[in-house]
Amino acid sequence: MRSLLALTLWFCVTSTVSAADVSWPPALRGAVDGVLKVEGPALLALPAKVTAAQSAGKAVAFTVAQTAPQVELAYHTNLGPDAVSRRLWSSWGDIALANDGRVYCAIGDHGQDQAGDAR
Repeated sequence: MRSLLALTLWFCVTSTVSAADVSWPPALRGAVDGVLKVEGPALLALPAKVTAAQSAGKAVAFTVAQTAPQVELAYHTNLGPDAVSRRLWSSWGDIALANDGRVYCAIGDHGQDQAGDAR
């Protein structure tokens, strides 16, 4: 399941960014107000390797959700000039699950603190 979700998100991201477009954030095809929603029964489909492993008795029993999740993908913005290629010496992030089931994440960096270029 996680592999399918990761592959779906990877495809959405990599298929929307061309080598010529190095602005940040890059356009996210299908996004509305900067957010791409990934949902549907494909998120519940088991990969063939997992099904084969189950049939061969090589996979631990598990239950697949009955309702597909809705995944929202958005790029972090306001990362400063040349966000695509600059290498920051210190970056951090955090993620939280709210009571309503939403997941929130944040990132930041120390950038060039003394020059006033941190986010």
